Amino acid sequence: MTDGVLEYKDDLVYWGALCVLDHIDTEDSSQFTEKYIKKILSIEGAGVYDFIRQSCEENALETPSESEIIKRVIELYNYS
Repeated sequence: MTDGVLEYKDDLVYWGALCVLDHIDTEDSSQFTEKYIKKILSIEGAGVYDFIRQSCEENALETPSESEIIKRVIELYNYS
């Protein structure tokens, strides 16, 4: 499980990406599409973006956008 938001307050987009990666099978490349990541972020999927937003708000931190998080997840996958 990803560490708390305060551990990553200097790079909240990275923390958001790690939250998403907690819900992805990193061995399955089909899960690293924008469509699949959006589903994980959505309430209909795992609701990860709601968790990210609430965590940031509770700690008076700016919430990264979904598009920033999606981009970082894909970058992290491509980097690995």
